[in-house]
Amino acid sequence: MTLDELGANQRAIICDIHLKEMDRQRLFHLGVYIGAIISLQAKAPLQDPIIYFVCGSAIVLRRQEAKAIMITLEDSI
Repeated sequence: MTLDELGANQRAIICDIHLKEMDRQRLFHLGVYIGAIISLQAKAPLQDPIIYFVCGSAIVLRRQEAKAIMITLEDSI
């Protein structure tokens, strides 16, 4: 499952990130890394960008970036 598929009131654990190293480093500094717990906070009217809550902060990701982040729902672990 990818991050852009995460629904409201769901929490997930980041399993893998399929982005270039520079983008992975930028996300790492925002708290997006393998093993982090992330949840959906809000979506823009056209579904892009998407606001997530991770490591105590709200971050905004483009839908394309969210599609490159693999997650596992917290309940299924």
